[in-house]
Amino acid sequence: MAAQLGAQAANQVLTEAARGLAYTQRDQYNEDDIKERLLRDLEIIKEDTKALRNADFKTARDALRVVLASNESITSPTNLRRLRLVHDCASKAWNTVPDPLDKLSALSFLVFSNYHLVAVESAATAVASNNTGITPNWTAGKAEACSLLAQYVGYSDLPQLHKAAEEEVGTSSFRLSVFKDKTKRRKLLGLYAQLMSNVCNLSPPANTHGLPKLENVNAALLRSQHKIVDDHTCYLGFLKGTSQLLRATLMGHTDSVLCCAVYENGKRALSGSNDKTLKVWDLTTGKELKKLQGHSGSVKCCAIYQNGNRAISGSWDKT
Repeated sequence: MAAQLGAQAANQVLTEAARGLAYTQRDQYNEDDIKERLLRDLEIIKEDTKALRNADFKTARDALRVVLASNESITSPTNLRRLRLVHDCASKAWNTVPDPLDKLSALSFLVFSNYHLVAVESAATAVASNNTGITPNWTAGKAEACSLLAQYVGYSDLPQLHKAAEEEVGTSSFRLSVFKDKTKRRKLLGLYAQLMSNVCNLSPPANTHGLPKLENVNAALLRSQHKIVDDHTCYLGFLKGTSQLLRATLMGHTDSVLCCAVYENGKRALSGSNDKTLKVWDLTTGKELKKLQGHSGSVKCCAIYQNGNRAISGSWDKT
């Protein structure tokens, strides 16, 4: 599919607003959605990760956890102070953690905190005369998030991401030892795609000016999208005109995703996994609707028929 889309699609991938999924079409700031996405990202960072030995990385991660667990609004004075701590520590962690995966995690902390801080601070001088309080300028916050992401993922700042892309599409003249493991290489590409997706989904979703346009990385994602499932997730893409955008990550399987089928005009999906299960997904919300069990071996293929009312699957268990 990537070959058919060509270079123009590769240049445009991951740079448009989220128009393929209903939950990305919201014009208003949605705190619950943001918290859910960030909590999902924090689950990726395990307690035994090397990055947690870095004091700044751990402080940023822990402060962000407190913000997400707080009953107060993210933009409350208390949480804004915590977000400033996240910002300061994440900036330092970016410069000191050696692993590119951990660098992208630190960058996600930084982007999230700056989005809220800039949105509030840019509106601080526009307090209504009737003392109704500050209305955050989410457009300014989104512009900061896009700009910050573009600033940190260039070749000079994160060369490992670009080398991973080159190796994925077979254009690299040599291999960095860290990427002899294709699973780690694809995990890095997938983590970048997820970060791009999260930034695209920030309010206002239609504003994506300033997002990085990394031709080599985008081409690698297009060409290897069906392969980047080794971390037990499904990466959703949609085709719109001549551009394709990697939109969201569906998490739930406990082993590699081997097949999927989309139905109901793109509103539902069925995925089959090496964990011997199939899952039904609502693509308008990204939520898991149902888990289908019964196979005693990996699910290798699946299909939908009877207008979405029936499904058939094939497994290594010979059924």
